[in-house]
Amino acid sequence: IIRLIQNYQVQHLQIGTDNEDWNGVWNPHLDRLGPLLPSDGRISRGLWGSGREIGLIDVWRPLHPERRDYTFFSIAHNSYCRLDFFLVSQVVALESLSVEIHGRVLSDHSPMTLKYLPAPHLAKHTSWKLSNSLLGDKGFCSQLKKWRIQLSKLILWDTFKGWLISYTSHRKKNFNKQWAKLETELEELEKLHKKDPKSKEVLGRLKNKKTEFALFKAKKKFFISGNKVGKLLGHRLRIIKNASMISEIQSSQLRNPSEIAAEFRAFYEDLYSSEMLSELTGLKGELKTFLSDVELPYLSEEGIMLLGNRITNDESSESVISRPAGTSG
Repeated sequence: IIRLIQNYQVQHLQIGTDNEDWNGVWNPHLDRLGPLLPSDGRISRGLWGSGREIGLIDVWRPLHPERRDYTFFSIAHNSYCRLDFFLVSQVVALESLSVEIHGRVLSDHSPMTLKYLPAPHLAKHTSWKLSNSLLGDKGFCSQLKKWRIQLSKLILWDTFKGWLISYTSHRKKNFNKQWAKLETELEELEKLHKKDPKSKEVLGRLKNKKTEFALFKAKKKFFISGNKVGKLLGHRLRIIKNASMISEIQSSQLRNPSEIAAEFRAFYEDLYSSEMLSELTGLKGELKTFLSDVELPYLSEEGIMLLGNRITNDESSESVISRPAGTSG
């Protein structure tokens, strides 16, 4: 399952989560049948807070909003409760087809199944990236300094990238060869020590080899996964992205991306246009009613013609003479 999930861009999927140690539920009123426990409220708040922090949700509840079903029967409290659940990110929740609780047969907990069909656009598209660990390789850095060719940056990078891929592949093969050799030597020393446990020489060699093996194992871990630049920031951004994702609008649950986009478009169109249109419609009606009852003066055709005529010299002189003393214009 893990190998299959790694082929997709799925940030968080926790399988088979068991909440029995906490003996708590997400929603005490829906997930417990019987008297509520004093700790239910505190544990429920803790579960919701942790879910928001890491961007995970209980995928069973969105698919069964009002349904009551349980996975565990407590003899001590004489009550049923839903302690088991799948914690997934919002991306996984949108692509989940069904989550079902089945009958108990052998275990005291009910088995659960999750049907998940990743969308095609979630498939990972691998692309080559420069390994940051190469910058700590002295042999690599010394060869890197020899590249002083005056060529176009585009041509130089394409050529250089091919050399980098070849160098990284050769380096990885040598590393795996050393790892396999060290494992073989350690197994041989263990066999010798089993034949003669009292031999101090073999015991000393075995301890040294185990120490070397442990150091090489740590080196391999950093060689493979390494400390990537911006890894902490990227991890935090993924958590924020998952936590801030909107899975439903006013209890309208959709799974298809095109339907989700259409729902958002309709929601915001209604949000920003309906009130404004109703206000404008009402205002137009009020203005029309008011103006229909008012008799406003208007210019006759003769008045319009007079306003459009040229100003004569006599009119200009009369205007200047009638101007109050001390004014200019």
